[in-house]
Amino acid sequence: MLGHPIRQARTPEVFNRRMAEQGVDVVNVPVDLLETGLDAFFAMLRAMENCVGCIITYPYKQRAFAAASTVSVQSAFLEACNILKREADGSLSGSISDGQGYLEALRRNGISPRGKDVLLVGAGGAGAAIAYALAQAGIARLVIVELDAERQRKLADKLSEAFPGLEVLAAPPQDFRYELLCNASPAGMSGDTSMPYPLDRLGPEAIVTDIVPYPAETPWVQAAKARGLRTQTGPEMVDGQLDIIIKTLQG
Repeated sequence: MLGHPIRQARTPEVFNRRMAEQGVDVVNVPVDLLETGLDAFFAMLRAMENCVGCIITYPYKQRAFAAASTVSVQSAFLEACNILKREADGSLSGSISDGQGYLEALRRNGISPRGKDVLLVGAGGAGAAIAYALAQAGIARLVIVELDAERQRKLADKLSEAFPGLEVLAAPPQDFRYELLCNASPAGMSGDTSMPYPLDRLGPEAIVTDIVPYPAETPWVQAAKARGLRTQTGPEMVDGQLDIIIKTLQG
C-alpha cells in the first residue's frame, strides 16, 4: 500500500487479517514513499513477479492513474486510481474502489443516498470517486466544498456533463436540506483538530460521514455524535471496500 504519510492507513491491518482468516498467502505492506520515488516504485512494481499489485492512498491516486496501461471506466472519468493490478505481462491495470466502498458502508448502516441533498468536503481522488458514486446512486443535489477552486470547478463540470439531472453547486442554497455530509479531505487526520464543515446549521435528520481512517472517530464525527446525529466513520468505509479490493487484485 502506497502513500505519504502512510501511518494513518488502516487497510493493511484489515487486509492481512482477512487473508489470514481465508488462508490466502498474500500480505499487504504499507510503503511511505516520497514523491521523488514514485516513478522508480511503479517501474519496480511492473517487474515484481511475486507482487499482485498495489493499493494507493493519499496523495498519489492521480499519479497511479498516469502509471496505468489500462483503467476502468470510473477511473478514466476521475483520472485517479486507488488500485493497480500487476498483469502477467508486467503492465498495470488501474481501478478505483473508494466510491463503491463508501456506498457499501452506507448500505450496511441502512442508509440510502437516493433523493438526498449531499454536501461533500474535498474533491481529490477519494472525494471525486465518492461524488461519482453518489451521482450514480441518484442523489438530488450535491454541494462540493473544496479549497482549490479550479479542482472544484473541474469536478462539478464533469459531473454535470455525465449526470445532466444532478444539480452540482459550489455553495449550499437557502433551501438546502443537509441530509448527508461527507468529509473526503484530510481534516481531522492523525491529531488534526480542524473541522471540515460547521455542524451548527444541521437539523436532526443530518447524517455525518467521514473517510479519514485514523483516528477511527475524528473530532468532527465525535462532535456530530454529541449532537445526537447519525454518523459513519472512515474505518467503516475501509471495511466496505475491502472485498472490492481483494476481488480486483485476485481477479
